Amino acid sequence: MQNRDILSYKEYAEIEKSGFSTPYIVELRNDGQHLLFYGSEHTNNPEHPQFNDVEERWNRFISNVIQPVALVEGHFNEVSKSDTKDKTIAIVDGGEAQLVVYLARKDNIEVTSPEPDRVWEANQLANEFGRDNVAFYYFVRQIGWWNRFTKKPDVQVDAAKMLALMKKTYSWDDVVFSTERMMEIHQVLFDKPLSWDDTQWVYDITTPTPQDHVTYKLARRSAELRDKYILKQIVDYWQSGKSPFIVFGSAHAIRLEPALRKLGKN
Repeated sequence: MQNRDILSYKEYAEIEKSGFSTPYIVELRNDGQHLLFYGSEHTNNPEHPQFNDVEERWNRFISNVIQPVALVEGHFNEVSKSDTKDKTIAIVDGGEAQLVVYLARKDNIEVTSPEPDRVWEANQLANEFGRDNVAFYYFVRQIGWWNRFTKKPDVQVDAAKMLALMKKTYSWDDVVFSTERMMEIHQVLFDKPLSWDDTQWVYDITTPTPQDHVTYKLARRSAELRDKYILKQIVDYWQSGKSPFIVFGSAHAIRLEPALRKLGKN
């Protein structure tokens, strides 16, 4: 299996233009193993029908495999056990990823995230795009995540807390991790103030799908690094005899599908 089996974002953009339904499901079986990749819609609304669907598929999955493992997007496996004792709270706090953490812990199933280490990824991106731009990208991407919440937090307060954590995590002494500095970077990049509540704008400048915004290449490179790493982790679990139940956004499922299909042909 080669990394070229991962669809490029140009190829993905053509699929996106034609449209696709969510959830986007990739399934394969081979010699008693089962892989289910649930390409989700990102949402934190507990009334969304996706959550019942995820739980029903999870229950069927674990009842029919010997060595299940749950793989979730975004390091949500690191949330405290107290944050996954209640299903609704898990969904509100972390969407479909945290729901699966809740389900796996309830059923005593291994759960982890196949994502690359945060510091490694950030430094890889900084080598190409500069630390200020990478810090801004992570900052504004998180705003996009918060904007999906049915009940939104105080975004500016939480953003300041997040930036303080980023400063501690990345140890970039030459970056000013403040909301004021992030607003300045936005002004320089886009020649206009950042509107925190403009959900479409925030989405547009953080999506890796080809478009004209200057952050596109950074978003695309981040996604490429992640998908390459995620694929390797899935392959390792599969080759060790595990049956992965994977929940990521639909774009990841679509881009990784050609490579994953080859696992069922071994």
